[in-house]
Amino acid sequence: MSSRTHITKFKFHTINHDLKLEQPVSQVAKAHGVSYETVRKIKVAKTWPKYEAMKLEKNKRRTTGISLGESVRNASKSLAEAKLDAVVQSPLNQIHRDENPEIKIVTLEEWRGMNRWINTLSQRIDQMAKKQRSKRWWVR
Repeated sequence: MSSRTHITKFKFHTINHDLKLEQPVSQVAKAHGVSYETVRKIKVAKTWPKYEAMKLEKNKRRTTGISLGESVRNASKSLAEAKLDAVVQSPLNQIHRDENPEIKIVTLEEWRGMNRWINTLSQRIDQMAKKQRSKRWWVR
């Protein structure tokens, strides 16, 4: 198996036929000499035009976003930073300090601590309810 397998239309349809017979993806991949990932993509695409469109979209993503002279890591980092800036600058993500005393902004650790406390409290309530159900009401 090579890292870049060219799938013909005929091979696509034979693999798709084997998948319709509900054979495992790994078994189909071994039988046709392609990777597991290739068979999985064929299974997701279901038709030849959709498979071709998926390949074109992947190639388009592979070539865009990288300027000349910039490494792939720096390009993806700058792209991620740009997306993060867009999310932070969105009006929906701005923190508005209201005068409402019931609203409090907490840290992640405080949130986890509250969740642990709530979980232990609910477990205790469940235990108490179980004890109540096990008591016989006619015996005092």
